[in-house]
Parts: sequence; C-alpha cells; structure tokens
Amino acid sequence: MLVFFDRRLVREMFVILLCLILYGANEALFKGLEGPLSWFFAGYYNDLLAPALLISFVSIVYFLTIRQIASNFWWCLLLVMFSGVFWEYITPLYKESVSDPFDLFAYLVGFLGYWVLARFPLKEKWKNTINVIIRCSGV
Repeated sequence: MLVFFDRRLVREMFVILLCLILYGANEALFKGLEGPLSWFFAGYYNDLLAPALLISFVSIVYFLTIRQIASNFWWCLLLVMFSGVFWEYITPLYKESVSDPFDLFAYLVGFLGYWVLARFPLKEKWKNTINVIIRCSGV
C-alpha cells in the first residue's frame, strides 16, 4: 500500500486542502464584505488558518521522513507560537508589514481549534468511510 493512503496522512492533506479553500474564499469573497465582521476577515481570519496549515504541512514532511506525524501538543504549540513571533516581529524588519500582538492570539486560537477538531480520534463510522475510499481507489 502506498504511504500516501495512511489515514493520518490523508487527514493532514485534507486539512491543507480545506485551509487553502478557506483562504481563497477569504481573499476572493470575505475580505470585500461590509459590516461588523469585515475587520475580522481582513485582519484575523487567515491567522486562524495558519496554524492548521503549518502543523499539517510539518506532519506530512515528518511522516514522509520518519513515518510519524507531529503529535506532541507542546512541540506543535511551540512551533506555532515561535512561527507567529517570527511572522509578527522579525518579518516586519525586512518586509513591509505591520506587527499585531492580537495576531499571536489568533494563532493560538487557530492552533487550539485545529488540535481539538483534527486531532481527536476519528469516530468509527468515519474510519470505515476513509478505509472504503482507500480500498476503492485501487491501491
């Protein structure tokens, strides 16, 4: 069986695809909205998606090299927060951008949301569905 059809790897690929779709929707649709949530979509929505994208990407690379996913909560949290500090405070030194400490809070909330939604064990019916999809793919 190909390594790409491990259930954990499929989950991480799905998270990346979902994050990219949601990012595209924000760039194309949500940022242009008028109303009370326009500040959220313009300033923090993408920051909520970034941790899931980062941890899923790291998990895929990790899995392809050592056959494990990044699964330590504290290690993943440190990775997200150090990345956030870099993006918010180091990046503005060489690229035109603005530091916003609330972005760090958005990274934290995004990470915690990802961890709760993506890392809790899959219910049995979803495991069976994923296994059927894998078997039907002919691998």
